[in-house]
Amino acid sequence: MTTVDGLELRQACSDDRDEILNVHEAAFGRAAESKLVETLLKDGADIRELSLVAVRDGKIVSHILYTEVQILDEKNKNLSSMVRGKGGIAYAVALAPLAVLPAHQKKGVGKALANESLRLANERGHGIVIVLGHPEYYPKFGFEPASKFGMSSPFDVADDVFMAKPLSAFNEKICGNVIYHDAFIEVE
Repeated sequence: MTTVDGLELRQACSDDRDEILNVHEAAFGRAAESKLVETLLKDGADIRELSLVAVRDGKIVSHILYTEVQILDEKNKNLSSMVRGKGGIAYAVALAPLAVLPAHQKKGVGKALANESLRLANERGHGIVIVLGHPEYYPKFGFEPASKFGMSSPFDVADDVFMAKPLSAFNEKICGNVIYHDAFIEVE
């Protein structure tokens, strides 16, 4: 557990599920992201040590979730599985989604959660973090267009919204098509 500006940042647990789903639905103003998170949690696809919540006054106000992604070369060979770190650490992970309750947005809550989760991802030996997100928000954390690192998106999106942040274990030879968990395909 870490405390930043009165926020308790901690690993999410199964008892947090309903609050987490409510945070995502409120933050995005629709159910799609909440359903995505529900599916990922049900499937056990989240990376537990990186899936964090921010708690203020005993209430979850923000949640960040990470999943493993695959990086396939032009022959559909999964390059990322060839470089798994110690203890089965995923080489490539996706940050998605990050949600903050509307009343707590623009107050540094998302920033604190993102910074802590990125620190943990680096500390644990993950190689690169991928995000499909706002091109003015994520560069604050060191994200750049993923194409700069030879990564291509499975989604038809602009280059500046599909971003990556290499970590200490980054290997520039591991590049190609990024493949997300199937649940991401269902999000509209």
